[in-house]
Amino acid sequence: MFTQSVILFASRELTLDDIEGALSPFEVHGRTAGDETAHWAFGAPALILQLPGTVDGRVIVDVVNERWHDLPGDPDQEPDLFAAWSMGGFGPLAYPGCLERAGTQAWAWRQASSAIRQQKCFVRLRTTYLDDDDGQQTAPEDHDPKGELLFLSEVGRALLGVTGMICWFDPAGEAVRPPHMVEQALDWHLTDDALPLDLWTNVRLGKLDDDGSWLVMDSIGMQQLGLPDIEIAFARDAFTFDQVSEMVRDLVAYLAEEGDVVEDGHTVDGPDDSAWLALRFDGSRALPPRPVVRLVPVGVDVPEALLARAKGSNHQ
Repeated sequence: MFTQSVILFASRELTLDDIEGALSPFEVHGRTAGDETAHWAFGAPALILQLPGTVDGRVIVDVVNERWHDLPGDPDQEPDLFAAWSMGGFGPLAYPGCLERAGTQAWAWRQASSAIRQQKCFVRLRTTYLDDDDGQQTAPEDHDPKGELLFLSEVGRALLGVTGMICWFDPAGEAVRPPHMVEQALDWHLTDDALPLDLWTNVRLGKLDDDGSWLVMDSIGMQQLGLPDIEIAFARDAFTFDQVSEMVRDLVAYLAEEGDVVEDGHTVDGPDDSAWLALRFDGSRALPPRPVVRLVPVGVDVPEALLARAKGSNHQ
């Protein structure tokens, strides 16, 4: 069972020997041999790092000399690949098509799509915990998702210095970032104690319908912290994209610091002294399916599609 993951793409094939030197600042327990008979998504040899602040926490670092497989494949035709996806081999909370969506919605780094196409290999960083006394592999109830992601981020930063590394990918947050943005975000964290949310989450834009008069901007990745994502629905001519994007990121940062505190029916302040009604939904408008807080403008005739809740929803 994996709890968090980060993927690093490389433009050349790599071995564990190629990356081990970059991990010298961390506590490395050793290597696993892997299973030569297993599918590559399961059987790669790996370096095992200690997860700080824990006794049983580990980071598994392995090298996969394959291109990223963005879809799980057919369970009959590609059962091993399908099983790897199902068991978190491509990252817990990763959802099929995550890399394509990340490249399409890479507003923070417009060169992301072209960079991704150069990949010949990816390095997986995944947190996990040792089996308990009953032989079950479960995360402790008090495990620290933020701490896990922060440590993976530092390990990822170190590995991005290896020759041939292209970029960072958080599959659960559908965020593709170049090395300099990783450096910048982690430096800000060290100096200002600001969480590097730009590495763990992405902000995306989509149409409500074909005419595009209403748009929905959302965050993706907050499930990694056990929190809902944000959706903001707005009329195209009412606000600029920058205004709405800043509002999404401010709310993401607020939830990351304060917890799941925006309840159904709350009112939230927005740009130009606007007011927004918060609605809780168990399902999102865009993939992947996940809990969201949807914000709609107060005092505006809002399309019914933004207000309708599915039958059986926990938020009625």
